[in-house]
Amino acid sequence: MLWGSPFSFLLLLGAVPLILFLHSLRPKGLKVRTTTLFLWERVLKERPVGKRLGWLLKKNLLLILQILIVMILIAALADPSLLHYGAPAGDAVVVVDLSASMKARGRSGSRFDDARKEFLSLIDSMPSDQRMMVIGAGPIPRVLSPFTTDKRRLKDLGRTLRPTDAPAQVKEAILFAHSFLKRGSRDRVVVLSDGAFDGAEELPWDSPHLRLIRVEGRNQNVGIMGFEFRRLPTPSNHYEIMINVKNFTPRPVQTPLTLTMGERTLAQQKLDIGPQESRVLIYPYRGAL
Repeated sequence: MLWGSPFSFLLLLGAVPLILFLHSLRPKGLKVRTTTLFLWERVLKERPVGKRLGWLLKKNLLLILQILIVMILIAALADPSLLHYGAPAGDAVVVVDLSASMKARGRSGSRFDDARKEFLSLIDSMPSDQRMMVIGAGPIPRVLSPFTTDKRRLKDLGRTLRPTDAPAQVKEAILFAHSFLKRGSRDRVVVLSDGAFDGAEELPWDSPHLRLIRVEGRNQNVGIMGFEFRRLPTPSNHYEIMINVKNFTPRPVQTPLTLTMGERTLAQQKLDIGPQESRVLIYPYRGAL
């Protein structure tokens, strides 16, 4: 069980003593025998319980009910949910984002490293009768593994997956994955992504058949969006290298750029790029390829 707001249980430290205090201030009042009390006494006589338990029920029943109600309300406030996605949800179609943005590095490594850990965790939480299909969301969505219950095969696939150097059709891959869900079933599409793809806001993430496991980063990217190597008309051994760098973040950044060919460094500089700005850089190259 996973608790969305576990600190809500700290309310018990104040709620229970408050109930006990208010209960101690309750006036005794006059004792009036009613039909309900007659029935309760008769039940206790016909089904005797231990002396202590019987006294507890007769003298403190209201107090016990109040404490139980408060505990239930606080537990609901703590937002309980299942820790593992698995058994009752049917088969799973996992879409893995293989776009270049997944190569961006964070505090714990690259985004794809985090996605790989989540993927392996999904495999570990699979019950024995659940099947999983894997779809790679690259430049062209494709099935990397058909439905299988073989955890070892799925883990081997997870360890060999690598992101590409290109944009990915993640939304198209998700729609493609939905075509494998059985109608009327509890199957789900699970997406492992940083959410930095076109159409992410349009998808119904609150649907019971679609789940997003978002890794850290989102669209906080700075990357090379274009690379071209062309020969100049004259002389024959002169070339130009064009690089298009874009800042996807809402703030200006300073980032290093290094261009190498083999062991030779052709260019190395720091770029200052404004928010959502693209920079086109051209470097001359002279020599044999």
